[in-house]
Amino acid sequence: MEDHLTTIADSARALYDRGLYRAALEKYDTLVQLQFHESSLYFNLGNCYTRLGELGEAKVNFERAILYDPINQSARHNLDWVNLRISERILQPQEELLHWISETMRSILQPNYWTILSGCFIILSVFLLILRRTKMVAFTWRWPFTTTSLAMILLIIAQISIPESQRAIVTERNSIGYSEPSNQSNQVVVLNEGGSGILIKEENNWSLIKFGNGRIAWFYKEEWENILP
Repeated sequence: MEDHLTTIADSARALYDRGLYRAALEKYDTLVQLQFHESSLYFNLGNCYTRLGELGEAKVNFERAILYDPINQSARHNLDWVNLRISERILQPQEELLHWISETMRSILQPNYWTILSGCFIILSVFLLILRRTKMVAFTWRWPFTTTSLAMILLIIAQISIPESQRAIVTERNSIGYSEPSNQSNQVVVLNEGGSGILIKEENNWSLIKFGNGRIAWFYKEEWENILP
């Protein structure tokens, strides 16, 4: 399976280098459909969309690249480049404190490594308990208690560091926001491609989006794409 994924990635890269960005995009999309979620993959997707002039989709994928790897400086640089070319009238939203903590933890270690560390401390706890019971009766119980506590803390960090995001981005040329989930209601705002907001809820073909200034509006769901795939 890994060889198959590598072959697709190499093929996509070759197409990109030849300037066949749409064909390369299709190859990279195949990897996404195979549940291959890597920062480098979304970075490459963002580059394809940038070359094709689809800046909304490019922004989505550079944001995803950063979501999966907060220290991906190339993705941050390209995202800044895209943002400079997107006119956004409404203040971008800020996600919750937990999102910032999650991103900080991922910038140190990826979730699977936090889980591995937790497992190592659990094994160490078991070893210390066995040692205390069989050979060192006077061995203080505080050591296995400490290592077990550390294992639990690391497991919590592993869960917190799993990528999550409620942000969504406009991928069409523009998107009209309505006061109700109906195009017969009042128009509240018009966002250009690349505009972003926090997804509150979805209802049929509509998404309720909140912005940095506190304003909310309903938009056609198909005109937006969530940061988290």
